[in-house]
Amino acid sequence: MCSLLKEFQASYLREPHVASLENVCSFHMWMIAKTADAETAGALYLRFLDRGAKHGLVSDACDVCAHIRREEAARVKEFADLLERPETLKWLREQGALCVPHARELLAHAPEQLQSDVLLALNKRGAELRKKLVHLVREAQGRRPVHGGVLGRVAEYLVAQRGLGLRS
Repeated sequence: MCSLLKEFQASYLREPHVASLENVCSFHMWMIAKTADAETAGALYLRFLDRGAKHGLVSDACDVCAHIRREEAARVKEFADLLERPETLKWLREQGALCVPHARELLAHAPEQLQSDVLLALNKRGAELRKKLVHLVREAQGRRPVHGGVLGRVAEYLVAQRGLGLRS
């Protein structure tokens, strides 16, 4: 679920609908600078600079976050509708990795008899990452060379506990 939304977000930020953006949070402002072409990002930033000089910033809301939340709600509902399919349930039981916000949302839409499967998928990913992280820390304590791939996956997992938007 998170990877789907992460790709949705990345795709949107490569080509944001500049004309419809009125407010952008600092995270998405930086992401636009990193991923959009210079012409698109420059046009957006010029509009924001001009607006700020005339009127000041009016809102802390983020149009990109709102766009992602709408997509997120649709995808969670769509996934919940697929849960009763044998292949979806098999995937969830064997490989499913869910973050806390998406598991919560999915629980609200999942059939009651499948809610325990959602909770197991949530706990499974955290346990797998914990095991890898413990191994990495032991390797580092033993002064062996350590590569940071596990740290990146754990960081991504922990950040995902807040979701992709402006949750606290």
